[in-house]
Amino acid sequence: MEISRKQMLVPVLSAVIATVPAWAAHAAISLTGNAGDSQVSLSWSDAGTGSVYQVYYDTDSNPAGRVRLSSLSSSEHAYTASGLQNGTPYWFWIKYKDSSGKLVNSNSFSATPVSASSGSEDTSDTSSDSYAASLSSEWQGGNEQGNTYSCVSGTWQTPSTTGDTGQPLRIESEHFSAYWADGTNITTSKAQTALNTLETIWTAYFGRIKFKEPYCESSQKYKATVHFGNSFGLTGGGWYKDGHRLMGMWVGPATASDKWGLAHEFAHGAQYMVTAFPGCSGVGCWIHESHANWMAHQMFPENVHCSEMQVNMPHLHYGNSRTRYCNWQFMEYLKDKFGIGVVGKMWSSPTTNKDEWQKLMQNQGWDISKLNDEFGDWAMHNVTWDYLDINGTNRGAFFRQAYGAVDQAPGANTQRRLRLTQLETLNSDWKTNHRFVSPYYWAPQRWGYNIIRLYPESGASKVTVKFRGVVQQNANSDWRWGLVATDSHLDSPRYSTIQRGSDNQASVSINSGDEVYLVVMATPSEYQKILWARHVSDGTPYPSIYRYPYMVELQGAWPDGFKNGSKDSCPSGTVRHSNGGGCATTSTPSSVYVGPYAKVLGGTVTGNSRIEDHATIIHGNVSGNSTVGGLTLLGSASNMPYSWYHTFNVQDNATVKSTFYPMGWFGDKTAGGSATLLGDLEYYSDKYSNFFYGLVNDSWSGDSSINDVTVQPPYSWR
Repeated sequence: MEISRKQMLVPVLSAVIATVPAWAAHAAISLTGNAGDSQVSLSWSDAGTGSVYQVYYDTDSNPAGRVRLSSLSSSEHAYTASGLQNGTPYWFWIKYKDSSGKLVNSNSFSATPVSASSGSEDTSDTSSDSYAASLSSEWQGGNEQGNTYSCVSGTWQTPSTTGDTGQPLRIESEHFSAYWADGTNITTSKAQTALNTLETIWTAYFGRIKFKEPYCESSQKYKATVHFGNSFGLTGGGWYKDGHRLMGMWVGPATASDKWGLAHEFAHGAQYMVTAFPGCSGVGCWIHESHANWMAHQMFPENVHCSEMQVNMPHLHYGNSRTRYCNWQFMEYLKDKFGIGVVGKMWSSPTTNKDEWQKLMQNQGWDISKLNDEFGDWAMHNVTWDYLDINGTNRGAFFRQAYGAVDQAPGANTQRRLRLTQLETLNSDWKTNHRFVSPYYWAPQRWGYNIIRLYPESGASKVTVKFRGVVQQNANSDWRWGLVATDSHLDSPRYSTIQRGSDNQASVSINSGDEVYLVVMATPSEYQKILWARHVSDGTPYPSIYRYPYMVELQGAWPDGFKNGSKDSCPSGTVRHSNGGGCATTSTPSSVYVGPYAKVLGGTVTGNSRIEDHATIIHGNVSGNSTVGGLTLLGSASNMPYSWYHTFNVQDNATVKSTFYPMGWFGDKTAGGSATLLGDLEYYSDKYSNFFYGLVNDSWSGDSSINDVTVQPPYSWR
C-alpha cells in the first residue's frame, strides 16, 4: 500500500552493516535459582552431553569480566554460591559443551541475596513474579536452525500476455513480468533496472530472510506482475487472472527507482501469497504495513525509514493505526533473539481464525504470559537499543544515532518530547514518602510502555523501586517492568530482574556516573485482540482501549522533574505562572490557567483558556474558553526539519487532549466551537463540534459523546 503520508521525510543515514558476536550463546539448558541470606542456590537442566559444568557469576549483566566459581561433573545440576553481599544483585551463567562439542552458555539468571533479618526489601526481585532480562550477547538469531521451506521444483512462467487492464507484456526477468501501455513515461532501460532491483529483493526475501516462497507446494509457478502507469504511485499486493492468484505491483515512472518502496510493495505481494491472518476479520491487519517496512529494512539496514514514530510514542498500544508503518522494532527483536525465520513463520504457518499474535504464540508454544514476558524484555532493551550486533557493527550505536539517544534533549524535534514519561506526585507528602504516579493520559496502553529517567541521589549505590499497579475491573491489569542502569555512553546496560504483576519491587546496583531508567510496560493478563480499521477513525477507538496507570515509591533516586527532591526549575525564558503554577512565558496573561505540569514555551495564549495536564504550547494560538491538555504538543519549533507544518489554533470552547504527534504536524489547522479532540490524533480537517480521535478528516463528522474506559485518578497507595 502507498506510504506517502507516513514517510515523514525521515533522513537516510550512512550505511551500516551489522552481526552475531563470535561467542554468541546456545541456551539449551535452563538455569534458575533462589536467593537466600548471603547466598544464591542455583539449579539447571541436564545438557545430555556428558559435559562438565562451569559456574560463573558477576555483579552486572555483561558477561565480559565474569568470574568462574566452580567446575562440576556432568552428574551435578545444582550449586550454592555463598559469601555474597546482601542487597547486591548478582548474575550467573553455566558454561558447558553442547552436542557438537562447542563451549556454549546457558541463559543468565539474576538474584539478590537478602539478610534473613532484613524483611522483604529485595525478595520480590527473585520471586515467581519476576524473570531475568535477556542479554543480547546470548541471543540466538544468528544461529537459527529450522524455519526453512522445501519447495516443489518448477518453472516460473509468465502469467499472462496482458496486465490487469490489458497493458501488453514488455519485458521479463526470472521472476517478474512487466507491463505498460503505450504513452507510459517509462523506458525499457528504467523498467529493466527496476526488475533487476526486484530480483535482488526476491533472492533475499525467499533466501536469507526465510519468507515462504510463492507457490511453494506447486510445480506451476507464476511470475510476479509489475504494471507501470503514469497515474500510479507505488503499490503492491495481488490480483486474479484466469483463476490464478498472482502477485502484483503498480508502479509510477517517478517511483520506479525507489528501492525501499519497491522492497516494501513487493513484500505486500509476498504477503498476499501466504496464509497470513484470518483472525483479523477480513479487514486486514496493521502488521501488513509494519512487516513490509521491516522486510525493506532487512534489505537496507542502514535506513530506519519512519520507525522513529514508535520510539517517540511508545505509550500507545503496539499496533496502533497511527504508527502501523513505523513500528517494526519488535519484529527486529524477534529476529535477533530467536532467528529471522520466526517472523516469516507467523505469516505462513497453517491457521484457523488467528491473528498475528495468536499465530506467534502458537508457533512458539507460548501462552499470553510468555508473550508478555517477551514484550517486557523488548522494552527494557529499547532504552539503549541493546540489540544483536551483526558483522561487527554496534547496532545499538546505530539506532541511537538514527533515532537520537534516550538522554538526548529533543531540541527542535518537538515530536520527541514524549519519549520520556514524566511522573506526577502521588500526594502532597511526596518529599517524605517518595511516591509518584503515572499521568492519566501517559499511562501505557496494551504493549505500550513508559521510560522514566531516574536521577540517583548523591552517594547512592543502589536504586530500588516499589511498584503498585492500578487494578481496573475488566482490564485484565498486569505489567512488566524493571530498571536499566547504564554508563553515560549508553553502551553497557545492566538490567534488574523484570517484574510481573501489580505489587512488586526491584533494585539495580549503580556506579558513579550511571544513568538509570525505569521501564513500565502494560501487559494485560488475558489476550486482547485490537483490530485495525474497525471504525471510521481508522482504528479501534482510542477511548475504548485501556491505559494501565501505576504508582511507584523510589529509594536512592528521584524521577525526572524532581531531581534532588525538588521540583525542577522552569525552562529558560519561562517562569512559574501565577494562575496554576506551571511554566509559561512572562507575556502569558493571568487570566490563563497553566497547570503545574503544563508549559507555555511559545505561541499566543489568551482569554480564559486552560493549559492542563502535560500539555506544551510551542507554536500557534489558544484563545477564548478553550482547553489544551493531555500530552498535547501544540505546534512545532519553526525550524522543525521533518514537518511540513508547525502551527495549530484552538479557539472558542474547544478542547484538545492529544497523546500523539504535535498538533499541526499534519497541517496548519484549527479546533473551534465545541469540538473535543482526544488521543492518537492524525488531524487533517478543521472541526467545530462533536468528539474526535484517531484519523480526523473531511469524511468524518465525529461522535456525539465518548466514554474513556480508563479509571480516573486519584489513586491510593496500598
